[in-house]
Amino acid sequence: EYTAIVAGKMEQEASVDLALSGLEAQTRFSPRESMRSLKYGWVTKVVCYPLTGRKHQIRRHLLHLAHPIIGDARYTGLSVGHPEWTPEEDCGLMLWASRLALSHPVDARRMTFESEPPAKFGSFLTQEEDRFRKLVNEGHAE
Repeated sequence: EYTAIVAGKMEQEASVDLALSGLEAQTRFSPRESMRSLKYGWVTKVVCYPLTGRKHQIRRHLLHLAHPIIGDARYTGLSVGHPEWTPEEDCGLMLWASRLALSHPVDARRMTFESEPPAKFGSFLTQEEDRFRKLVNEGHAE
């Protein structure tokens, strides 16, 4: 299970079944919260469930849904008709492994590891919300 912050407002769950490099690839996405953003219009926190494991699968499948991951320099908004969605200069890729589950290699017991989001994720969301509110308060946006 991974969590990403993506450009645009993702309003409902989605599944992508799109082969990558000739191999089957499937990912489910579940939006958790959206907030207004000055640069992106909206940004959405999305939980990602890759059902297969292909290189850049989550990044490419989110781009296929026209919701590129914030900070992704390779799979950008340029590809989906949003040249203004260029990567943030120094925010880094807004994708992290929030929960990993695997079988122990010796005794096969199920092991689960969870992690808190990096601080930069909360900082980015707060910054986006603050920038938008400031503009609204100045009377320049709806």
